Amino acid sequence: MEIFIRKFTKVFVVFIFIIFLAYFIFFSFSRVALSKHSLKLKLASFLRYSSVKPEFIKFIDLNFNTLFSDYFWVLFVQEASSFRLAKMHYPYMYKISAITVSLNPRFNYAYQAGGTLLGLAGKPKRAIKLLKIGMKHLKGNWNIPFLIAFNYFYSLNNFKKAAYYLKYAIGMKNSPKYLEFLYMKLLNKSGNFKGALSFLEEMYKNNKNPYIKQIIKYRINAVKNEMELKKEHKKYKVPYSLKLFLPQKSL
Repeated sequence: MEIFIRKFTKVFVVFIFIIFLAYFIFFSFSRVALSKHSLKLKLASFLRYSSVKPEFIKFIDLNFNTLFSDYFWVLFVQEASSFRLAKMHYPYMYKISAITVSLNPRFNYAYQAGGTLLGLAGKPKRAIKLLKIGMKHLKGNWNIPFLIAFNYFYSLNNFKKAAYYLKYAIGMKNSPKYLEFLYMKLLNKSGNFKGALSFLEEMYKNNKNPYIKQIIKYRINAVKNEMELKKEHKKYKVPYSLKLFLPQKSL
């Protein structure tokens, strides 16, 4: 009897969740003419009042983990492309990323995209937390410890930990040889700007998402401008579009 009640409860919860999911999808896409801006506002509204936890979805998943992770990945992409939410420093990105990788622990790009954008948006500790989860599940991917090293170096100014994770990346199979050069520069601490530029250029080469590449490119240009103006002993006034991605206090 107890087993029957548990099964019935699980099926009932699945049924309710599917109805909710179907309603939300229908509500979001019922009007073809809706602007992208409107969809992003719905994303913000949905997540603000959402208390979805990975453990809950795993309880009801019935082998649909990948399907649910893809759904949350769509939410991630919507937030990443929203200028309004970018100005708010991506308030929901860590939550969405954590749910996505919890449902699909080998979702490589979710780790890299989340670890990059969260770090550039001034949330390096959350970026590192997400990337460390990726290290446990994707042990052969040198990009993940490289991004951890970048967050420690660029946002937290922790050269010791940055060097540790960069050395870890160097020791991995298929890691590029030029990481050794970055490692030596990091150990020598020879100029923050040059080190930051090297990291950013490497991230730009390895990222396939055009939107994220554009953000990184903005920061590369900002660093180059700072380097040039520093030579001329001038103070560089950073426009807001670039200031958003400058190192800030970690959250």
